[in-house]
Amino acid sequence: MKLKVMLAFIAGVAATVGLLAALTLSADAQVAEAKTERLPTKAVPELDVYYPGTEDLAPDEMRIVALGTGMPSARPKQAAACFLAELGNGDKFLFDIGSGCHERIAAQKIPYDYLDKVFIGHLHVDHMGDLPTF
Repeated sequence: MKLKVMLAFIAGVAATVGLLAALTLSADAQVAEAKTERLPTKAVPELDVYYPGTEDLAPDEMRIVALGTGMPSARPKQAAACFLAELGNGDKFLFDIGSGCHERIAAQKIPYDYLDKVFIGHLHVDHMGDLPTF
């Protein structure tokens, strides 16, 4: 009797191990398949972030990008006030051009001749400091 129970236990363990091995191989195959589908030149649609030049705008859409939200003195990782509004018809608007935001605007890779609509909130350096660079 003990032998039958022991054999049944061993058979159950073997079946479980076999199932786990099959699941692992299946998961590995899915990962390998996903890696072959994802090419470095193709956009990754499931990301929840925006990278410049990776997303089209429909004619009825608008995108607002905060290029700078910091204080009057620019910091390495935070420019002063600057917001970019892009419309689906191709129009682009800049609201404020605070100090330090020129680098952020350049990172968007938008040709400067498209950035001809600029609104400045008031004449403090944190809202117009990078205007002379244009």
